[in-house]
Amino acid sequence: MDYFTKKGTIFWIFVLLTILNISTLATIGYHHFRRPLHPHFEHSLPRPAHFDKMQKRIENFYKKRLELTEQQSEQFKDLQSAHFQSIRSAHKKIRKAKRELFIATWKASTKTDTLQQLIQQINEQQRYIEEQHIEHIQALKEVCSKEQQTRLKKLISKSPLVRPHHGPPPLPPPPH
Repeated sequence: MDYFTKKGTIFWIFVLLTILNISTLATIGYHHFRRPLHPHFEHSLPRPAHFDKMQKRIENFYKKRLELTEQQSEQFKDLQSAHFQSIRSAHKKIRKAKRELFIATWKASTKTDTLQQLIQQINEQQRYIEEQHIEHIQALKEVCSKEQQTRLKKLISKSPLVRPHHGPPPLPPPPH
């Protein structure tokens, strides 16, 4: 093969590989920007159908594990729905404050006081959510019999609401 034929072949291979790379990047970009946004953003909160399915699964889980009566199951459903609604706005406020905090962190003109205020807002909302979780657990407990309360305690102790998110498991209490 002479020099010019070899050079022409290399040129067309280069053109073909460039086209493949561009089309691959375009496909990846198309799918990346088309997918739903992360659930932590307000505009991508679960749709009502998804929200209803999630509530139904939780309802069935409690009903099965705690052996709830129909009346108890209805009470759990009402309590669960009210609980989700009570903490939803706090989650929105936390997301908003975190976005503002992130933006403010990168601004050269942002004062430390502003950052501290945003952190305080996040802490207040998180505290509200934790208080709502405790009230919700107490309300669920009141619906249950003594035997069901024992099972509920075991279920909730395994829940992410109670378990630490990082690090080793908590130490057992010291002997008395």
